Amino acid sequence: MEQQTPWQGLRLGGTVEAALDYRMPESADRDLSGYAVLNLFAEYLPPQYHNVTIRAEINNLFDRDYADRATYGGEFDVVGTLKEPGRTVSLVVATEF
Repeated sequence: MEQQTPWQGLRLGGTVEAALDYRMPESADRDLSGYAVLNLFAEYLPPQYHNVTIRAEINNLFDRDYADRATYGGEFDVVGTLKEPGRTVSLVVATEF
């Protein structure tokens, strides 16, 4: 989701990554737990610099410990599941030339 603001060049937005609990077949060692992760951003395009974008992000705002469903091995005890990063804050300045 993204929202323009009354201030010229400023956009706010965010995403939710979510998955429900999932019951695995009996061949799996365990079921998959559900999760919900909130990501937020603010992006500013200064009117005087048409080729510059400034973006601040906070991903995994509530610092949830989870493994994305696309990660292999979450259902098996013998495979080390790769967890997603915890809360991540970034500031990116990009320019086009």
